[in-house]
Amino acid sequence: MHHPEFITHHSSSYSLKHLWKRDDVVAWRRTNGAEVNFQVRTTFADHCYTDEQLPIVDGCYTVPGKTRARVFCTDRYARSLQLPVMISGLMQRPGKSVAFTQAKNWMTMALSMTPPLAVGDRYYIFFHVRDRGTTDDGNASVTVHVESAYAKQLRIDVKRNAPFGRVLEEFVFGT
Repeated sequence: MHHPEFITHHSSSYSLKHLWKRDDVVAWRRTNGAEVNFQVRTTFADHCYTDEQLPIVDGCYTVPGKTRARVFCTDRYARSLQLPVMISGLMQRPGKSVAFTQAKNWMTMALSMTPPLAVGDRYYIFFHVRDRGTTDDGNASVTVHVESAYAKQLRIDVKRNAPFGRVLEEFVFGT
């Protein structure tokens, strides 16, 4: 998904450039000991800054949703400004544990951030990984699509945990 550079919501302008796709290289040592570099393209869904539960009123920014339009959410937007830094942290530290959820996506979370979370809230980041084949220089290529990110006071049912680099390895090499 390509987000516009700016959107207008209730006469205020907001930049979405921080959610444009980005490319990184993740160095990882496979379970067989071989070193591999993953070319990782990260994309972000509009769920990172919209909410389908908000009312649609004149002047609000909306995007089409599956069942109804999603409305720009200033809280989700403010927190989304930290998403590139958080995702970059996974790329730089691929040994960081992520969780596979009952909803069949991957998740990482933060217990604190700016703006501050409410007491008991966690900031959840949900993503999928897709294999994109091999690059011209022989590196494995994947897409990490951040489908949603929000602060909630709930626990997510988890099937298993794995280091982020291992998740990339499983998608590319099936191991």
